[in-house]
Amino acid sequence: MDREIAFIVGAGSGTGLATARLLADRGAAVALFDRRDAGAEEAAAKLGAGGAEALACEGDVASTDDVRLAVDATVAEFGSITTVVFDSPTTFPGELEHLDEGVWQANLDRSLSGVYRVARQTLPHLLASRGTFVAVASMAGVRTSYREPAAAAAMHGIVGFVRTLGQDHGSKGVRFNVVCAGPIEGDGDGRERRLAAIPAGRFARPAEVAEVVGHLTSADSSYTNATVQTVDGGAGAGFFAPDD
Repeated sequence: MDREIAFIVGAGSGTGLATARLLADRGAAVALFDRRDAGAEEAAAKLGAGGAEALACEGDVASTDDVRLAVDATVAEFGSITTVVFDSPTTFPGELEHLDEGVWQANLDRSLSGVYRVARQTLPHLLASRGTFVAVASMAGVRTSYREPAAAAAMHGIVGFVRTLGQDHGSKGVRFNVVCAGPIEGDGDGRERRLAAIPAGRFARPAEVAEVVGHLTSADSSYTNATVQTVDGGAGAGFFAPDD
């Protein structure tokens, strides 16, 4: 790839924004796709003020039209897409007996179906550029998710879908990988109860997840395809009982 052009979903905040910063710092042109008022415009403006080529694309990953328009705008602005990062897995807690079908469907629309829409719209460009695709999911993609069956279903689906794409398209020069991240600093979604199960004794920083994404989208990982990499402080290794 002579020039890296990244399309980043969920780039208005959190790990998506950290990834946009990292890729921009290494010289990539970045398109930041996120919901309206989610921070993409402000983030793109700040990156641009720092000398980066940055484009804000506002829309909803649950809308095929929004995704298509954002991809088209990115190609119109920068000429191609070589890197795709999907970092917008919406999850809703709730045990099955309290899980409304509308909530279930909304979860799938913005997570599993969202990955499908982004992959479907960007694949022609990735094939042309022999590019890379990374989806950021939660640890629910590699284990169960206590009292969150919708999250477990969506994240397992993302893992299976993206790894299959890697198998299907690896021979064509396109790599697909998944990062499964543990709780992130600043999420504010009640996961403090899980802190005791993390050997590292803290939540992940957005930049730490972004570093793994950055590696998987770089030439340094040219032989890494159809894999899952976890960033969870050791929580997924097994039962952990902290010392008193």
